[in-house]
Amino acid sequence: MECTNPLYKNQGIHTVNAIFTIEDAKLKVLLIKRSNEPFKDMWALVSGAIYNNETFEDGTSREIYEKTGLQNIKTKKFEVYSNLDRSPDMRMLGIANICVINCEKVNIIKQTRNTYDANWFDIIDVPTLAFDHSKIFIDAVNYLKEQIYKNDMVRALLPNEFTIPMLQCVYEAVLNTTYDRRNFSKKVLGLDLLKDLKKQEELAGKKPAKLYAFKANINDKKII
Repeated sequence: MECTNPLYKNQGIHTVNAIFTIEDAKLKVLLIKRSNEPFKDMWALVSGAIYNNETFEDGTSREIYEKTGLQNIKTKKFEVYSNLDRSPDMRMLGIANICVINCEKVNIIKQTRNTYDANWFDIIDVPTLAFDHSKIFIDAVNYLKEQIYKNDMVRALLPNEFTIPMLQCVYEAVLNTTYDRRNFSKKVLGLDLLKDLKKQEELAGKKPAKLYAFKANINDKKII
């Protein structure tokens, strides 16, 4: 490689992160509002440029923290975006990640050096996004639907202790469908994924529901 070749110059890498959660039985994505050009005042996925002195993984963690205050977020790369015009400033290769979190466990920073708002959006109400993030968002939703069958994805969306209806709600929200409650419960309990905690969640006006937790060190199994 000839490092002096001008065709190698003025290129960068964007980390673009589609962060999802389940809230009020709906699948939502975290968006930030940009305070700087380009695309000032537009909503975007949580993103930013990687520094030359850091790995992609470290840069991703830094950008997520700087834009949202979130730490120790597990991300999974799912696609690379290489259109020459995806950024008006310079050639920027976009590497997209997906991550899922329980929104009840975190607090999101609303304003940072480069943003002035952050919020969870129902995926059916997402506005037009900055850069090529509308395309990346759609791809991320489809990828999440493929990956939701994996236990680690489901774990991140649930509290440590949960009921079978709560687990069913996660799948229904992500896949935009409904399942028969009795059949779903029978299928899940037959997979030897869950540990009965021998206690119940008391719900006002409703029958108490058993609480469960995922067993440790289990292989991925297709729940539905």
